Amino acid sequence: MRQHFVTLAAAGAILAAAFTAAAQQAAPQQQPASAQAVPQQPAPSSGGGGSFGANAPAASPFPDGPGKEIVSVACTQCHGPNVFTQLRMNQAAWRGYIYDMILRGAQIGPDDIDTAAKYMATAYGPGVPFPNQQPAQVSLPDGQGKEVVEGGCALCHGLDRVVATKRTPADWQSIVDRMVHFGAPLSGDQLKAALAYLDANFASGNQTAAK
Repeated sequence: MRQHFVTLAAAGAILAAAFTAAAQQAAPQQQPASAQAVPQQPAPSSGGGGSFGANAPAASPFPDGPGKEIVSVACTQCHGPNVFTQLRMNQAAWRGYIYDMILRGAQIGPDDIDTAAKYMATAYGPGVPFPNQQPAQVSLPDGQGKEVVEGGCALCHGLDRVVATKRTPADWQSIVDRMVHFGAPLSGDQLKAALAYLDANFASGNQTAAK
């Protein structure tokens, strides 16, 4: 009797193993969830914001106008545009600047010099605001000539550049003469008033300070 039960148990075990093997062969192979997942493709940008807006290119430093292509190409072969877009000069000064750049290798033909100078005077001339920049708030000391300095010097740069360094009268004379050449609108009497004011308040050894 005992041998009979042992035989039946062994037969049952063999049948169970056979059924298990058959079921494994019939069932499809299951892949891990990570392998079954279909990669999600990013939705196409609508061009109206989102990541597209975050990666939008910065505004061009070259305003539209006749001469833009000449300047944007020739004046960026050796340096970036910030070398000259942060300057403010009249047409005559820009022409001199262009001549100097040509001597250094800028590829601007004779027929393009006037066009380039006019473009630069229009785009980067006295009184043209600096984009994305807030001028430093400087209060000059009271005195005769203050209004002349505020009106003439601040057209091309912040007043912080006026008060940053004490200079000798000869240095101020040289600087103001150069500023007039660049386009500061100072007449003879205004020039004298500006120099007298600068010498009185910002000359070497003078302790007067701007607020």
